[in-house]
Amino acid sequence: MFLLRTLIAFVLLVNGVATVAAPQLPDLYVMRHLEYRGEGSHARLTEVGANNARRLSHYAFNARPPVAIYTATEQVSLDTSAWLSIELRVNPKLFDPQKIDALLSDLAQERGPVLVIASKDYASEIIARATDKPAPVIPEDAFGEIWLISGRDRSVAKQSFYGPNANQGKPASDPAHQRGRVAPTASWLDEGEIAER
Repeated sequence: MFLLRTLIAFVLLVNGVATVAAPQLPDLYVMRHLEYRGEGSHARLTEVGANNARRLSHYAFNARPPVAIYTATEQVSLDTSAWLSIELRVNPKLFDPQKIDALLSDLAQERGPVLVIASKDYASEIIARATDKPAPVIPEDAFGEIWLISGRDRSVAKQSFYGPNANQGKPASDPAHQRGRVAPTASWLDEGEIAER
């Protein structure tokens, strides 16, 4: 198989039509950060955003939970990933959202579904680059939407997990809420606590 790929690449190169192919990726869940307040580096996840992160972890990933979480270095993305990483028991890996090629290369090394969290603009660009399709427009008020990208054929499907257009209802019970947990202070975050108390 390697020999065949090498031969095809050589023939394309000789004929001048070689292009750089995106690496083979695992199945991806791509989402923007959840509800926030503030702007720029002062933006923080709201209590609603933190609660929705807990809810997502309990029913959005039941069938195939991610084996890795990659989160952009923006504070609200870090905040979103903090809850999800704790609930899913997966340590997040940080990526620079301005270096999408490096992210795609790192994602290609993963074996199993991967969750990627970024701001709406970076999430849109990641989806476009991972699928070789035009970037989706993510409305400013669209939270709780997850793009499922097949590693096999790069097809993409969007699912909304809460709100008026939800594909699934809220879980009957929210174990994290029942335990009375408050927003975590993850040791890998620089700026302290995540949600309002």
